[in-house]
Amino acid sequence: MELMKVFYWDDINTWDRDFFNKGTGISVGSFDGIHKGHKVLLNNLINNCKENNLISGVITFTKPLPSIKHSGDYAGDILTIEQKLNVLSSMGIDFTVIVEFNQDFARMSGQEFFSKLIDVFNLKFLAEGIDFKCGYKGSTGHLEIMEFCKSNNIKYHFEGPVYFTNSEGTQERISSSIIRKCIAMGDIKTAEMLLGRKFVLDVSKCNIYIENNNSSSTLFIEKNSVAQVCPSIGEYEGTLPDNTECNIKITEDKIVINNGNLSVIDKDSLLNISFI
Repeated sequence: MELMKVFYWDDINTWDRDFFNKGTGISVGSFDGIHKGHKVLLNNLINNCKENNLISGVITFTKPLPSIKHSGDYAGDILTIEQKLNVLSSMGIDFTVIVEFNQDFARMSGQEFFSKLIDVFNLKFLAEGIDFKCGYKGSTGHLEIMEFCKSNNIKYHFEGPVYFTNSEGTQERISSSIIRKCIAMGDIKTAEMLLGRKFVLDVSKCNIYIENNNSSSTLFIEKNSVAQVCPSIGEYEGTLPDNTECNIKITEDKIVINNGNLSVIDKDSLLNISFI
């Protein structure tokens, strides 16, 4: 499998656009968590591109948009940008464009944005969720996008919501906000069911220190250095990058990890911690 190419929106004027000559299919969104609902949409994108000999691409953001628009009550990301890129690559996406959501980008109209997708990416197919909105103050929704696509001979697909049965036995829409809430409440099992994979804390850029004892070591991670949403205060079972099982204790300000043999682990080699 070829490696997924990664582009940065701010460098758009320096790209070699020959890469997009075949034409592209694109989906735009925060894609925090890349949960089961996202996967239905992205698999449709990938399959359509394969059938029509197009290059599949995702345009996403350095931070999920809720973290920018609702920063006061935002609990944290589900995936770091590095994790997100790894998941997209593993799914078979050909390229990803990372956008820094700044004032200039926010002021762009939907018409201007999609015109740029045609000019730069040779857009031939667009796949989005039915409630997707873009452009200044979210003024461009699926009806406006459909009209734009029809006018420019671009095929499109709008995916409806994907549901799951919650603990009360009713149908509920799968969303990043629901998964974020589950993790914050310590309901890792439900979060992982909706994600379709393990929830993993990326601690590679966190503040970590180790206390050595005679027979074991304890690893401490400063909680405020973790970019992702943290499970609620309590104790959990997990695994380290070498698949060693460990105890994870989450306090008000720290994540404390002990597996009885942490002295053999170089903290600089720690990348992620999975929950069992």
